[in-house]
Amino acid sequence: MKLRLFVIIALILTGITAMASTEEYAVSFIHWNDFHSRNMPWKPGNYNPDGHMVGGYAYLAGLVDSLRCVYPEALVVHAGDDFQGTPISSITRGMSQIAILNEIRPDFFTVGNHEFDYGLSRLLALKDSAEFDMFAANLRRTQGGPRLFKSLMIPETFPFKTAVIGLTTNALYSLSLPSNLEGIYVEDPVKTARHLTDSLRNEGVEFIVAVTHQGVGEDIDLAREVPDIDLIIGGHSHTYMSKPRIEGNTYIVQASSSGRYVGEIHLKTDGKTIQSFDFKLLEVRPDQIKPSPAVSEIVNRYEALAGKTLDQVIGELKTDWKRGGPESNLGNWLTDAMRTYTGADIGIQNNGGIRKDLQAGPIRVRDIWEISPFSNEIITFTVTGKEVQKMLDFQVKQGISLQFSGVTFIADTLK
Repeated sequence: MKLRLFVIIALILTGITAMASTEEYAVSFIHWNDFHSRNMPWKPGNYNPDGHMVGGYAYLAGLVDSLRCVYPEALVVHAGDDFQGTPISSITRGMSQIAILNEIRPDFFTVGNHEFDYGLSRLLALKDSAEFDMFAANLRRTQGGPRLFKSLMIPETFPFKTAVIGLTTNALYSLSLPSNLEGIYVEDPVKTARHLTDSLRNEGVEFIVAVTHQGVGEDIDLAREVPDIDLIIGGHSHTYMSKPRIEGNTYIVQASSSGRYVGEIHLKTDGKTIQSFDFKLLEVRPDQIKPSPAVSEIVNRYEALAGKTLDQVIGELKTDWKRGGPESNLGNWLTDAMRTYTGADIGIQNNGGIRKDLQAGPIRVRDIWEISPFSNEIITFTVTGKEVQKMLDFQVKQGISLQFSGVTFIADTLK
């Protein structure tokens, strides 16, 4: 009888343990990245057959507000690069974006490379004006010194112990002017993430999220090197992801750029691995979304600062201007303009510096600014023919696309 009773009790306890180990928790995330101060709605030239408008911060905020009402415990996440891209951000040196984000109040904001475009001291001053927290675990004053931003947060609304880590690209010094980055030491994101995840697991954290600004390729590497990360919400590469990339047990997502999409994630986990993952990108369509009145007021107030000058029509475009690829008509125009202005034999422009396509129709001052928004200087220098040949060879071997004027060449990619 005692033996039978012991067996029954053992079976009951085993059943309770099994039930506890298979308990699932549901959590949600709302996210966007690489907004680049596209505060007003805009019309995409790609994947837009009906020519509808998209984006605009008032409409993105309206969509986020609606999602928050339905999923009040969702974590609202911004994966960086809200600054730079339109004149208003440059004119206000980022204050326009802070004012808007103060109204939206993201729960988590990872600092992107373009947040440094107005200098570290300016960003730290804006950080003091921000009513939301900025994160970047791998950015320090000096090697081993104090962090410039918060490293992580533990969401209080989640039903199990979760940590969210912010990581910024380790290519920061190749993406911004050195003068903008004085006083910053950039740690390897993988090294930082590994150290933090080891500590967090030892502290009993069950689920780890990394909100990164480094690009999908680097996110894949991060997932391989630090498999303890369960979810990566990324930015920087402006990647449209209709479904998550799964690397081992790590899910990776990103939401394109310029406020065209908001990502919506609903997942279930047993505290060890993700059991189900529902992810979709919601297009921000002004014709279908009620805008946030408060954000509308802020956007309109800042646009009024320079709208009269920026919206002045200065020409007429007869055909669409497209960027990207080995050669583009917009790249040709820019490099032709450089040659005309400087009298040089060759004009060169990197693809990454051309930030906007332009559809046929009136050309405004704003359009030209948004095509090339970085306040770059044109530099002239003298090279030999052999040096030009080496540069072209290097470009082809590295898979780099530069735009040229004054040069015609044929590349043999099989060599």
